[in-house]
Amino acid sequence: VTRSMRARIAGIRWVQTNVACSGLNPCASPETADITVPAGQTAMLALRGRALPAADQRVLAAFAARTSRVTLGTAALLPALRNPILTANQLLSLDLLSEGRLTVAVGAGFAGRSEPEFAFAGVPWARRRARLDDIVALWRAAWSGEKSFHGSVLHHDSLPVFPAPARPGGPPVWLAAYTPGALE
Repeated sequence: VTRSMRARIAGIRWVQTNVACSGLNPCASPETADITVPAGQTAMLALRGRALPAADQRVLAAFAARTSRVTLGTAALLPALRNPILTANQLLSLDLLSEGRLTVAVGAGFAGRSEPEFAFAGVPWARRRARLDDIVALWRAAWSGEKSFHGSVLHHDSLPVFPAPARPGGPPVWLAAYTPGALE
């Protein structure tokens, strides 16, 4: 671990951890990093990924495998930019590896900043909140063993079979929001 930043969020001590990085592979081997949890540390937050990049998944997986009491969390993901089934599978894998210690934060994008990303991904900006609601509901449905999902935006006649999550219903999903409209 090359750098740590601590902050107090809702009374929980979080640490942002970046693994030594070099070259084109941003985090070559988090599995071999010296993972030392400071005394009193209760949570670790991966802060780089609006789309849960592979490097953040590897860091969270390394922490999950090498710790037993630390709650793991994602930064505010923008799940509308990713395949919701693939993301459900990735999050479930981290949840199972951590034995239920994963917390997921999601957001609908940043006005004035995220519109080009949504356009590039083919996601209508005006429907982003409905899509976010559907994605989280789809994750819950998939993690609960539902066979299909039909929301206001997303429709899947067939969902893959996933193993049961570590906790009933899967990891907690928190809404990351900055504006009152996002909380509606």
